[in-house]
Amino acid sequence: MNRLVKLILRMALVLAARSVAAQELTLVTNFALSYGSTFSIPVYDGSNVVISGETSDGNISLAKFDLELNQLSSPVVVAGTNDTAANDRIADHKHIFQNGYHYLTFSISGANYLYLLKLDRDLSRLAITTVASNDPPTNDMLMAGDGTNVCVGKFLPGFGHRIYKYDADLNLLLTNAIGGPPNNIHANGAALTYYNGSYYLVAPDTLAPGQNYRYSRLIFDSDWQLTSNKTTILSNSIPALSIVSGLSREPVSGSFIIHYGYMTNDQGGPIYMAVYDSNWTLLTNKSVIAGQWNRPHSVIVSNKLFLGYDGPNQAALFSISNAPAPIPVIQANHTDSSLSIPAGDTLTITAGLAAGAYAGANADWWLAAASQDGAWYYFDYLNAPAQWRAGLAVTWQGPIFDLSSADVLTISTLAPGVYWFYFGVDTVMDGLVTLDN
Repeated sequence: MNRLVKLILRMALVLAARSVAAQELTLVTNFALSYGSTFSIPVYDGSNVVISGETSDGNISLAKFDLELNQLSSPVVVAGTNDTAANDRIADHKHIFQNGYHYLTFSISGANYLYLLKLDRDLSRLAITTVASNDPPTNDMLMAGDGTNVCVGKFLPGFGHRIYKYDADLNLLLTNAIGGPPNNIHANGAALTYYNGSYYLVAPDTLAPGQNYRYSRLIFDSDWQLTSNKTTILSNSIPALSIVSGLSREPVSGSFIIHYGYMTNDQGGPIYMAVYDSNWTLLTNKSVIAGQWNRPHSVIVSNKLFLGYDGPNQAALFSISNAPAPIPVIQANHTDSSLSIPAGDTLTITAGLAAGAYAGANADWWLAAASQDGAWYYFDYLNAPAQWRAGLAVTWQGPIFDLSSADVLTISTLAPGVYWFYFGVDTVMDGLVTLDN
């Protein structure tokens, strides 16, 4: 008979693929554009960052920049008063790039008309259509693309938005009113992005200066049917949450990043950045641009975030670093290698964790063992008294923190055989083992 007990250690950090890697975003540069006075909106055309802005005479101009925000081209006027009813001045706009084309939606200062414009990569006009006419208000609109189609959202006061979905050639495919009582009413000054078959909408309750206390998130499928009701993602004791027009998804970590104005009036204030994991758990929320600014818009390219904002038109570049994962340590008799001991000898299992940049993030904690006959055991810290129990369940749920090496098992009665010991955390705190793909 085998009189040895063999221990195999698994320092198993099981961070879900859809959960966030902790991040650091560092301001690299910011400056005033040489053109425009409002609405600085950066997009990425596959090679360059193209930033749109509105000039004081109501025209929309675009210019190209490299990935260090060095300007590569002179501004090109792509829309102006000649494109609007009664030659009215353009007031607000949104701008996206997809499948080799720029799409811009813009309204007029009277806020009665809304237009959709298509440009090629060289900023030459290809098509323009009227989205809404004599149908105020059309300011602070929404815009996003699903990789093929383009969606424009017109504000519906007291309800939400009316969505207009177009194909790549600006043919209208559908309209749908989103929001509404009793639970999903939302205001303008909102942001929209598309990811993996869903539209994510982040909006204030009101855009009235000094009256908004929270931001909420709604989720819709590709046909604009609601799949997740209005959910609060940020609240504030002071009614200073203003326009939340920046919304991007960071592809490495899966995080969602919003940018918003913090002010109690309509004169501008600091720009804030809030970072959420893939499940919309808030990770960080802080001021990133001090001063009197407004209307932030963002786009992420590789490990860089480009931000545009008003006051007059400004542009900023942030570097993104995804911090390394927490480091778990599990040892048997003071070694972190697999080992064998004689049956009847004392076995001491020790576990520890270095939280790193994940400190404070909620997680499932797992400390478990399995025998060669398929039986599982877990350390239960949720139910008093804390002890090892048969089965496999979560050990504890709560924030990640630095755990000094601690003895979690001391035993001298293990039967001969092979045992696997596991220790780790996952950041989808649902009591289920969530493996990293």
